[in-house]
Amino acid sequence: MKLTKKLEIEVMAIYETYWDSYLNGNVAAISSLLDESYSLVGSAETEVFSNKKDAVQFLHDTINQVTGKLAMRNRSTSLEQ
Repeated sequence: MKLTKKLEIEVMAIYETYWDSYLNGNVAAISSLLDESYSLVGSAETEVFSNKKDAVQFLHDTINQVTGKLAMRNRSTSLEQ
């Protein structure tokens, strides 16, 4: 699949929505972006989830640790096929 400008714009919009939702604590919006086969590896040994349901529950349980406390600035992103 060729990375067209249109596809690049779509991917970047989803990327921005994910991170904006994460930083603002919008777990429902994050969940809507994730595939059912999504998995998550957190920063601790017990934070490994192999399905969307458990990963979203983890986000729900811990999002208060992030919301209002973090910001992303001066980001530089690039897409690779």
